[in-house]
Amino acid sequence: MPYGALARRELAKMLNGKCLTILVYYLDDLKRCVGDVYNHDNFLQVIPSIMY
Repeated sequence: MPYGALARRELAKMLNGKCLTILVYYLDDLKRCVGDVYNHDNFLQVIPSIMY
């Protein structure tokens, strides 16, 4: 998908070296992890630029 590289750059700018916790709750048919992303105790609900 053409938006993957752009999404990765935008996410890197937004996080700026911060640590994340990812709680994976599902593995889809293509073996991709689906989960919730937290920064410390803050739930990052939706980040549209990484939905690809």
